[in-house]
Amino acid sequence: MNKLICQTRERAAERELFVYQTIISMINNGDDVNFTSVAQRCGVSRHYMYRHAKLRSLIEDCRVTKMSKTELQQEVIQLRVRIRDLESLLQE
Repeated sequence: MNKLICQTRERAAERELFVYQTIISMINNGDDVNFTSVAQRCGVSRHYMYRHAKLRSLIEDCRVTKMSKTELQQEVIQLRVRIRDLESLLQE
């Protein structure tokens, strides 16, 4: 595979991983999780998060429903699994 393509995919996975980690941190700290706050904290555009269905869904869940602590903990577990998947993808 072209080296440039591999580097681009790696950067994209790293960016997505960083956004997930930031959302987990924001949830654990009790910060408001919405498109603007996550975008500002991560240095990405809101458009970026709207384009990624899982990120969009997670942020909408946090923003609209103000999930309970149990729901947030379950979501954090799912995000950690996703983070591990992304990390393994980066190692390939």
